[in-house]
Amino acid sequence: MIRFSLFAICFLLFASTCRLAPAQQPGFAVIELFTTENCPICDQVEAALSQMKKGTAQQYPDALFVVYHTSSSESPGPYVKADYANRQNAYCQAFQKAEISHPQIIVNGTTNLGADLQTRRIEQAIQSSTRSAPGAHIELKARKTGFQDVTIRYEVTPELRGNLLQILLVQKEGDALGGPQPHVQIVRDFKSVRFRGEVTVGNETCRIPGGVDNSNLEIIAFSQNPISGQIVAVASCPIDG
Repeated sequence: MIRFSLFAICFLLFASTCRLAPAQQPGFAVIELFTTENCPICDQVEAALSQMKKGTAQQYPDALFVVYHTSSSESPGPYVKADYANRQNAYCQAFQKAEISHPQIIVNGTTNLGADLQTRRIEQAIQSSTRSAPGAHIELKARKTGFQDVTIRYEVTPELRGNLLQILLVQKEGDALGGPQPHVQIVRDFKSVRFRGEVTVGNETCRIPGGVDNSNLEIIAFSQNPISGQIVAVASCPIDG
């Protein structure tokens, strides 16, 4: 049986207050949370994150989280994309897990907490991830360039050329869709960039979901080793225009 305190989760997960993670700043942790429909525990975790976003927890400010909504239903909700389930499947294969569980928490691409939401394990993963400062960094700028288009310009330090750059369009808050609390930090689009040669700059385009104001959106990008899965740098920015 999974046991955890909603109040404790609020103090062990953390708000996405860091806009850039350069080498001179403290270490970071990226929490990727995979949820699915009709999952009461998933709803409880998201409720904790919602409280945290309102400033109820600041114990671990040097990190951020994102939430992927997956579904096996023939009529998935508006937040679901097949890419998110594919990403979770890839993690399960990397961790040699035969079964997919929900909720599933991955920290910095290398620590799999699965559905074990014991506060002690979460705290240990966060503390371990934030202990070391990154040796490289990402710079981001995002601007609305059309009715629903966003152009993201990115630049990475040369140390990151061999990694993948994962670029996420994240909705800060969305409708509850029948759940007890509004959804938060919802991944609405996901792009994976593989660098070629000496290139360290470029542009990517995402599309704003209908009915969502760009003030309710942000761009989050992190550099991830394609072999080990380790996330080695992270940054985020608002959408201008």
